Amino acid sequence: MGAFSQGGDWQEAAWRGGITGGFTGYLSAGTYYDNPINTAKDVGSDLAAGNLANTAGHLGMQQIYGKLQQKMADGVGLNSDELNWLLMAGSIAGNEVAGDRFHLKDEEFDHTAMTGTTGFFSREDMPVIGGFFDLNDSALGYQDLPDATVREQLMRGGIGLPIAGGHSLGTITQSYLARHGLVESAYLESVPFGIMAPPNTEVRLGQGDIINGFGAGKLFNWHGEIVPTELFQHSREFYKPFRPKVGEQ
Repeated sequence: MGAFSQGGDWQEAAWRGGITGGFTGYLSAGTYYDNPINTAKDVGSDLAAGNLANTAGHLGMQQIYGKLQQKMADGVGLNSDELNWLLMAGSIAGNEVAGDRFHLKDEEFDHTAMTGTTGFFSREDMPVIGGFFDLNDSALGYQDLPDATVREQLMRGGIGLPIAGGHSLGTITQSYLARHGLVESAYLESVPFGIMAPPNTEVRLGQGDIINGFGAGKLFNWHGEIVPTELFQHSREFYKPFRPKVGEQ
């Protein structure tokens, strides 16, 4: 009986791993299973550069978000894997229904070669309905999992772009890409509170921006710069005065 049970456990782990691997492989455009190798390389390079605290902090936050996700899953009668399958399926559906958040030729991203990812209510087809899917992508991003906009950037922009920009939820997308070596660097505005951007990013946090926790956003992004936005100013236009001039990046 014990051997049968162990065999059943192995089989369940195998098919669950297969489903998870299918989703993460698709959303990361086939790059997901190279990411642990990249992460190991990052730890070595971070140690050499004195940035190990960032990697350690990120991994620590992943433990916290993992436990929160498990509680959410328990609350709806699912296990952690099953909830993430729904989230990843929802991300794919969101891009199909409402459009994506990746921009390849956007003048607002002129400081990052016209390339970047945007935040809530910015999807090209149905931005308002897209807000539901934006929540979905946020839940994936806080767990350092790829979403459908990650795939969109990798498929349309390619792997290893020299730089890309991100605002709000879009900074979570770019943080994932930058941390795993899928974009060389990123310029981020209004990183949501609790997200630790990797060392190969340039971060701007609005003093009056509630999304990045006002000035407290610096607790998670020590290398970031607080810029003097007014209270509750969050949209991209309020960060424009603090961007590097084209050619300075």
